[in-house]
Amino acid sequence: VSVDGRILTAGHVAPEVGNVRTVCFKDGTSYSAVCIDTSDLYDLSLLQLRVGKSKKKKKKVIIVPPIIIAKKAAATRTKVVCVGQNRVRAKQRLEATCGKVTSQSKHPLNEQLDSGGLIHNCPIYNGSSGSPLLHGETGELIGIHTCFDLNKFEAQAMTLESIRSFLNC
Repeated sequence: VSVDGRILTAGHVAPEVGNVRTVCFKDGTSYSAVCIDTSDLYDLSLLQLRVGKSKKKKKKVIIVPPIIIAKKAAATRTKVVCVGQNRVRAKQRLEATCGKVTSQSKHPLNEQLDSGGLIHNCPIYNGSSGSPLLHGETGELIGIHTCFDLNKFEAQAMTLESIRSFLNC
């Protein structure tokens, strides 16, 4: 979500400040990242990439193009893409699955710890938590995938409004 290496993910992926996780990029590179913030209302965490030093003791510079966060929530039936690296094929590259927004909470800023306020039908797998949910036409971030409710048989994500509230943007 920023050029300085802040990464937004599901809160249960890194539930406590100080948790360290590995972040993989589409080119196959990976870096460690530390959790710098979590939400009390939403299943969201913010990580900061840790950039190591090279053998020459110079700070390694990586450029992370920030994702564009949508200005308004996607309507029901909007085409969406969920991009992530699931546990089923963890050694492989990132995967993109397509679907649509099937519904959204009428109160998108309500607490979303146990279930997400945005429902979508992108095929997802164990380990897809924290994947960005992107608008199918603009590529803008409209949600963060968090879980699959087996009782309702629906994929859930944090709403755009909850993301904007958490990031103060």
